[in-house]
Amino acid sequence: MKQTSLFVALATVTSFFGLVGCSTTQDIVSQPAEPTIVEEIEPTASPLPLFETGTYGDTIIHDGLERSYMVHVPEVANSGADLPLLLNLHGFTGTSSSQMNYADFRPIAEREGFILVYPQGTLLGDDTHWNVGSWTRESTADDIGFLTALIDIIIEDFNIDESRVYSIGHSNGGYMSFQLACQIGDKITAVASISGTMTPENFNVCEPTHPTPVLQVHGTSDTVIPYNGAVWTKSVDDVLAFWNDVNQVDAEPAIIDIPQNPDSTALSTVQRLQYSSADRGVMVEHILVEGGGHEWPGQNNVVGQVNLDLDINEEIWAFLSQFDLDDLDG
Repeated sequence: MKQTSLFVALATVTSFFGLVGCSTTQDIVSQPAEPTIVEEIEPTASPLPLFETGTYGDTIIHDGLERSYMVHVPEVANSGADLPLLLNLHGFTGTSSSQMNYADFRPIAEREGFILVYPQGTLLGDDTHWNVGSWTRESTADDIGFLTALIDIIIEDFNIDESRVYSIGHSNGGYMSFQLACQIGDKITAVASISGTMTPENFNVCEPTHPTPVLQVHGTSDTVIPYNGAVWTKSVDDVLAFWNDVNQVDAEPAIIDIPQNPDSTALSTVQRLQYSSADRGVMVEHILVEGGGHEWPGQNNVVGQVNLDLDINEEIWAFLSQFDLDDLDG
């Protein structure tokens, strides 16, 4: 009300001085103030995560079959960094979930930052398997094709460092890991086989495309996959000699005795045999479990006494993670 009366009064005064020719109107009526501009600030939204983290199952269609797998995605996947990829293959009659339970790399994947995949084999009769020849020779499963396609899909779905793709497996899964190194070496940096070697069918035609770091873990008292081999399977010594030749490593290994775990009741002992090549950046390593059975050392599972002198999961990752495909001298 006060502001309205003021403008009316000013208008009257202005009219009066206009009639008498006064030029002091501008002194009486002040110019309007510049309007204040308030900048509108957009609310900042939290960026959505790139990937679903945690453990979950998925499937792909390959060769007309629905093939399944379990994947564990660590929290660091949403940092945008390219991560290594580790395949972990179950043994004969096993499953992806059983392998995840007793060969559980999820804590290491979270700590070290890598994508972890547990693929599922198909049925041969009533038994799950990987098609590696020998006792699986009746199989028609295209497991090389499936695992190749799976690697490609994981690379497409996640940020993967393609120079750091590794495969490990127990028993039949160890055989399959060697087969991947032989047949799709351009995708596989290094492998580890636990209680598994190579079938004659794979051994006789294996042509790796690059030096391939290999970790072989085996018990000398394994009654399922004999340490010294048989007609249907190569011996551990045969497998080590083959990969030593491929990698041109030293003929004589460095031998390290692993201290015994005082809490272990197993009678087995462990030695680490390292065949290295200083100028080629590659290594073949054998963890020899003297008196050990068909086991995943450090876990209470499978057949025979289980050695607890080392944590084989930590040993496997420490070995594999040293190697980068780009640095391997072909």
